[in-house]
Amino acid sequence: MSGSDPNGPGPAGPRGFRRFYGATPAHLLLHLAGIALCAWALKEVFGHYHEVWGNLLIWLVAGALLNDFVALPLYVGIDRLARRLWRPARQRLARGPATALVPGRGHVRVPVAMSAALLLVYLPNILGKEPRGHQLSTGLAEQPDFAGRWLLITAGLLLASLVIYLVRVRVAASGARRPSPR
Repeated sequence: MSGSDPNGPGPAGPRGFRRFYGATPAHLLLHLAGIALCAWALKEVFGHYHEVWGNLLIWLVAGALLNDFVALPLYVGIDRLARRLWRPARQRLARGPATALVPGRGHVRVPVAMSAALLLVYLPNILGKEPRGHQLSTGLAEQPDFAGRWLLITAGLLLASLVIYLVRVRVAASGARRPSPR
C-alpha cells in the first residue's frame, strides 16, 4: 500500500507531487496557463507575419540563452563586487544607528538595472543608428536625441532613489532617537 495512499508519502499523493515538483499542482497549472496566455498574445501580435515565426523563435531562444549564460553571471558578479565595496563604505560613513538600519544596495541596484534595461532596448537609437524600416513599420520618424534622454532618465532614476534613501535614513534616525515607552 505504499504509494497508493493519496495523502501518504508515496509519489501518488499531493505530498509526493509537491516533493517531486517543488510546489502545488495549482502552481503548475497557473504557470501553464500563463505560458498559454503568452503564446496566444504572441500569436495575436505576430500572427500576420507568417514568415517571421522562425526569426521570432530564434530571438526568444537566443535572448533566454544570453540572459542565462552571459547577463546573469555578469550582473551577479557586479552585485557581489558592489556588496564588497558597499560594506566598507557603509562602515566608514556610518555616523549613527540610522544608516546602519537602512540598507542602501537596493537604492543603487534598482535604478541601474532599469537604466541597463532601457539601454539594452534602445541601444541602436542611443547610438544614433536608425533601425532599417523604422519609419515604414511604425509610421513615426526617428526621435532626435535618444542618448540625452537616456542619460536624463538614468539621472532622474538615481536622484529619485537617493531622495527615497535619504528619507528612509531620516525616518530611521528619528525612530532611533525616540526613547522606547516602558
